[in-house]
Amino acid sequence: MKNVKRSCKHYFEGRVVGGDTDSVFVIFRFVKKPKHVFKEIEMPSNPELPPGPDNPMLKLPFIKHVLRFINTRVPSPMSLEFEKLYLEANLQAKKRGDYATKEAKFDPDTKKMVFKMEPLLKIFSKGTEVRRRSTAPYAKKILKGFDKLMLGDHTKSIPERKANATKFVRDSIKKILDGDFEYSDMVMTSYYGKSDDQYSNRNHPTLVINRKRQQRGEEPYQLGERVPRVVVVHPDPKAKFYERVEDPLYAMKNGIPLDLSYYIEKQLRVPLCRKIATIDPSMATDMFADVDAWTRKLKPGQALFAYMSKKCELCGTLCNAKICSDCSRTKTSSDVERHYQGKIETLQTVITKQNNVCYDCLGMADRTGDIACVNIYCKDLAKRVIPTAQLSDLYKTKEEISKMLWY
Repeated sequence: MKNVKRSCKHYFEGRVVGGDTDSVFVIFRFVKKPKHVFKEIEMPSNPELPPGPDNPMLKLPFIKHVLRFINTRVPSPMSLEFEKLYLEANLQAKKRGDYATKEAKFDPDTKKMVFKMEPLLKIFSKGTEVRRRSTAPYAKKILKGFDKLMLGDHTKSIPERKANATKFVRDSIKKILDGDFEYSDMVMTSYYGKSDDQYSNRNHPTLVINRKRQQRGEEPYQLGERVPRVVVVHPDPKAKFYERVEDPLYAMKNGIPLDLSYYIEKQLRVPLCRKIATIDPSMATDMFADVDAWTRKLKPGQALFAYMSKKCELCGTLCNAKICSDCSRTKTSSDVERHYQGKIETLQTVITKQNNVCYDCLGMADRTGDIACVNIYCKDLAKRVIPTAQLSDLYKTKEEISKMLWY
């Protein structure tokens, strides 16, 4: 790397700004536009010596001049190649960053390498949460959207990009707070790649999920599989992370709420704050304004939206039971039946409609049979399992309330 740095600086007016064992990032003064990388220029065969009979001038693309000379300065069998052109980058740490590039393609007409001239750049990340399967898909979508708005359109000014990215993140977080998301987008996975006794951490999420499945009499995940998990609300506000990890299918069937605090704080705030630390740290204030406003209303240790005040099932009055004392004295069984009839019919319609979607997907002609599909990554699974669990709970609640009535 020292040889490359010295050669680029002295002979090609280049500045090395980063790199590692197998790559070097260089900014060349000559390259003002993408097309300059492959622009043909005349340079001496050996830039160290003046041009002459023994050092003829060569007309080659600029990048070939650079590679031709630098590869004589690195020990054999090593050699450098042109990989990508980075127009913009957000370098956050060693081997961790987001990059905006243009792809070079061979033009058969001119028989030269040229760059695509679309206004939007190709965005990719290295070493960030976007590349990890332990990141929830919903968080990945928000992080990718942020990178696209900040780095993807070089025709807009920096203030415009910051405003658009901030609005996008804030609107996306508001959707989470409103419950406007697919359940499958909150499912994280980890690879079950070694036996239980090889895990140094006995409370690894993979082992915790398998232990819980075995305790319930369910089949544990096998070696080589990816183990899905979600983070749910725990009755104890001080519960540790491994105690809040749950199997997605079990959480859906039993109506266990997701811990939105974890998803927003750990999956979004931490990576986004690291990204904007090199841009404008004050952006975080606007991005998480809605979250901070809700958090201030919670008691210490409580999870976001985890503990709601109980309301009467019949009239909606705040109380500490399923029905208030007034409804228990004045309502009758027929009142309860009328109250729940509309909710039950609505859920039955939703379940029937979603079951038909699953029957079509599985190619089942018998529309009365059980649906055996439990693909946790399918977006239709939650749309089928959650309403079914809600309907079951609704029947139980109706029976319990009927027993609480005086008449």
